[in-house]
Amino acid sequence: MKNSFVKKLTALLLALTVAVVPFVTGFAAETAPADEEILLSDPRAAEDIPEIPEENPTESPEPIVPDEPSVEPEIPQNNNGYVACASICSSMSVPLIAGHTYIYVQNLSDKPIQVGLYEVPVGQGVSVGAFSFSVSDGWGLYYNLEAFRENRDNAEGRIWSKSKMLDESGLNRLSNNLKNYLNYWDPFFNCAFFAYSVWNVSAGDMLIPLVIPVLSHLMLMIAGGHKGVLDLYCPTEDQVFRQRGSGSNARLEPVGSRTINA
Repeated sequence: MKNSFVKKLTALLLALTVAVVPFVTGFAAETAPADEEILLSDPRAAEDIPEIPEENPTESPEPIVPDEPSVEPEIPQNNNGYVACASICSSMSVPLIAGHTYIYVQNLSDKPIQVGLYEVPVGQGVSVGAFSFSVSDGWGLYYNLEAFRENRDNAEGRIWSKSKMLDESGLNRLSNNLKNYLNYWDPFFNCAFFAYSVWNVSAGDMLIPLVIPVLSHLMLMIAGGHKGVLDLYCPTEDQVFRQRGSGSNARLEPVGSRTINA
């Protein structure tokens, strides 16, 4: 009897399932959204629907920056105030008594500068030293003779030098010392005495002006000089001068060919 009841219940559930399924299917079709009906009924209609791009929440729109007015590029200015580089220089040759000490000044400004009696053009330099036996135009101070000879002989690598940057006041002090220095040479007031005297006043050093060339050269080495680092401007022959007179009576004169070619 139990088996008979189970069979009847199973048959009833099966009949209900068959009757309900078509009803549910029809209801689902009637309640479907309109766009889905279009897609199901006519696939070609879906091609006419524009595709909406998907927004990326991680990307933010670039800000609109207004155009800046055009500005001329600013030319960098020399703010350190230096107008020149002064150097005390020394070179030795065999025998050791044949050394020479002198002053060299390089123009770093954008206009000519005055060094003693000589106006140094932009980008150039001038050497000033005291001479005796190696010149034919008289003993005393010469401008650009060392620079001419060292470049001519390709001997810049043997030069020991110590340098100092000068502002306008420092350059004026050096220039005045050159103008007022006694235009004179003897074994005691020689090239070393001249160069160290002018250098000490202009650069604020306390270097001893040893008049013996080898000792003067050694003094510069001990005082922090360096070898072969100075690049001397190469003057032409008409830029080499000999000083006449001293102080307010001083003037420059061209040198002869014998001094140039010595």
